[in-house]
Amino acid sequence: MHANWDDVRLFLSVAREGGLSAAGKILRLDPATLGRRMTRLEDTTGTALFVKSPQGYALTEAGTQLLARAEAAETAMRAATASLPTASESLTGQIRIGAPDGCANY
Repeated sequence: MHANWDDVRLFLSVAREGGLSAAGKILRLDPATLGRRMTRLEDTTGTALFVKSPQGYALTEAGTQLLARAEAAETAMRAATASLPTASESLTGQIRIGAPDGCANY
């Protein structure tokens, strides 16, 4: 199984919010798109991650296990990127742009 991290990130939101509509509002994604992505993640993992009902999406046992591991991965990702310099810290100095006279005058 090689799940797409973006699908797992969306899974985290659906699991935390308990449904596609609430997660879609936070992520600014259409609930139908989220539904397709959750189906793709379930197909990739080969197991049902949610029990779907009119009341929302409830995690299955497999979904609960994935949630714990996905949250650990999310924490690790945040820690890994927290120490990286921001764009304002890493870019300094002058910028020079060269262009032919005709292009520069235009």
